[in-house]
Amino acid sequence: MNNKKLSIVIIVALVLLAGAGGFIFGKLSAGPKAPADEAGVSVTGSANENTSSNGSSNGSSNGSGTEGITDSTAVSSADVPEIQTGTPAADPGETKAGEAGTNETDNPGRAAGKDSSQIAGGEKTADSTGDHTAETGANETGNPGGTAGTDGSETAGGEKAADGTGDPTVTPTGIPAADPTKTPTKAPAPTAVPAPTAVPTPVPTKAPVVAETGTPFENHGKLKVKGTKLVDKNNEAYMLRGISTHGIAWFPDYVNKESFRTLRDDWGANCIRLAMYTAEYNGYCSGGNKDDLKKLVANGVKYATELGMYVIIDWHILSDSDPRTNQAEALKFFEEMSKKYADSGNVIYEICNEPNGGTGWSQIKDYAEKVIPVIRKNAPDAIIVVGTPTWSQEVDKPAADPVKGYDNIMYTIHFYAATHKDDLRKRMQNAVNAGIALFCTEFGTCDASGSGGNDFTEAGKWIDAMENAGVSYCIWNLSNKSETSALIQSSCNKTSGWKESDLSASGKWYRKLLRSLTSGSLVSDGDSKTGEETGNHGDDSQGEKTGNSGDGTQGEDSGRNGDDSRKEGSDSNTGNRENDRDDSQNNDHNDNNGSPDTLAPAEARKGKISARLTHTGGWNDGSSTFYQFTINIENTGNDQIPGWKVTVDLGKEYALSQSWNGVYEEKGSKLVIGPVDYNSTIAAGQKTEAGFIISCTQTLSSISISVNAGSE
Repeated sequence: MNNKKLSIVIIVALVLLAGAGGFIFGKLSAGPKAPADEAGVSVTGSANENTSSNGSSNGSSNGSGTEGITDSTAVSSADVPEIQTGTPAADPGETKAGEAGTNETDNPGRAAGKDSSQIAGGEKTADSTGDHTAETGANETGNPGGTAGTDGSETAGGEKAADGTGDPTVTPTGIPAADPTKTPTKAPAPTAVPAPTAVPTPVPTKAPVVAETGTPFENHGKLKVKGTKLVDKNNEAYMLRGISTHGIAWFPDYVNKESFRTLRDDWGANCIRLAMYTAEYNGYCSGGNKDDLKKLVANGVKYATELGMYVIIDWHILSDSDPRTNQAEALKFFEEMSKKYADSGNVIYEICNEPNGGTGWSQIKDYAEKVIPVIRKNAPDAIIVVGTPTWSQEVDKPAADPVKGYDNIMYTIHFYAATHKDDLRKRMQNAVNAGIALFCTEFGTCDASGSGGNDFTEAGKWIDAMENAGVSYCIWNLSNKSETSALIQSSCNKTSGWKESDLSASGKWYRKLLRSLTSGSLVSDGDSKTGEETGNHGDDSQGEKTGNSGDGTQGEDSGRNGDDSRKEGSDSNTGNRENDRDDSQNNDHNDNNGSPDTLAPAEARKGKISARLTHTGGWNDGSSTFYQFTINIENTGNDQIPGWKVTVDLGKEYALSQSWNGVYEEKGSKLVIGPVDYNSTIAAGQKTEAGFIISCTQTLSSISISVNAGSE
């Protein structure tokens, strides 16, 4: 029994001894335990074949295995789950496969830092924890070899590393707390690995035009008049900078959504003016199809509204001169429009474009006081713009006697830069100082005919004056009509998506102006160098000199200037601006036969006063030839001259089309010109300027002039 028990004890002891020996043998056979990762320790290694088991594998560009991801897709922290330090579980949503070398074992190469530093293969990652798995080689197992530092420094192959210890081979004793103030120690130079192919940063297809996001109306809402300025829904001053169409009956193709979108997105415009002639050919009150015209207006409002732009419905009187001429039609039209757009906060009503022909402010005011209540009945807060005498230049008249009893009333000022200069700018500023709100619903960079040369220097002065005074503005005109004021080249048939080469000189100038203003930087006044390409407000180059030698493709209005022959001269109190459109012409008439030959200047002198008459441009409408002239009268003496008179002998019968800065009297083949109140006296050594346009059925061959001082 004792022997039996002893045998059992010996057997048990032997079993225990064998187990202990196996345990010790196993411990001796096992290698050192793989350490846990330490955030911020960079591990580098070669992606070549036979990479050692404790090296990091970034993936070789020539190795076999999983194909690398080589695009530049950015992975945000929202897309990538948090990766803990240590041995991560395999996660196909996090592991970014690189081009791996063969026989690679153990751990992936590294993790990208939280600043989206680039990893091998050109792929970026973003990780709010500062850790992210890198490209994984084929047959990689175990724990990652290291992680990139939280500053996103690259590791091997051009990748930076940030390392709190500076030694990627050190076995970490723990995970140190992050120290954002600590300057990381540069890691030792890694084994050379070919850098991944760089993925270029995407370049925007075009520079952004508008500095703010959202559409103009989304951002600024319904506007109102506060003092002399427009203010938005936030009660902050806001300016409209836009484009006026030509007569929508003549150029209807430009009333389209993509056209307006181009003007908003590429140019930076926030306003469209829909010009609907009343008395010109096919006008609303002169035989035009009223339903079709109202549909064009409705389409224009619809497109502008969908694009979040402001839109002006313009009752474009011109040859009817006195707005009361078609007052009954105006009342019905604005009743219908204001009812239709009663809830449209982006719609503005312009009730009489350019009163002229001696129509005074009292007549215009009488008309306005009848039309305004009709609009107010349906749209009580809508902005209404009222025209002013002499082609909307005599803004001093409503400044002295404004329409009373209504809010949100503005008054129109129009100018053409090569004709209207300091005198009219002063009048504008004085009107603003007197307390009325002005809106320049139409202007041009050329002269008063709509043709001739551009004067970008004066145009720049106007822009600066309006910007400083808070006067909103729209340029004339959105068309490819063969005239200088058209914004599109006459050879361009596009109705949207214009390239710069498709634009006229004035179109290029205005586009660059708007882009500079909407990007938040005003440009300087004058630049005498570049003409068409300048982005400056002002430019002395004349750009397109006549704009009248088009190809006859413009339809009914192609070469004629009568309907919109630009405005009466600077501050002129008198003068004629008759419509020289032949209403019998139809849409298919080719009315552009080129410009007349330039006539030699004519000069005259008497005592201390001299005059020079210069032929500055012209065009042919198929039946008559139009000639434009400028007269300079100079006092060469030492005393002021109290008056002057110039007589021009044209040698042919003619009709006066328009005139500025003088009183004009037609006498057979002669034209007698006298001063108006503001230029009747010429100081010693000073000069004044006037001008006119005539039409002739015969070609002029020579002209002569005479000049007298005083009332002689």
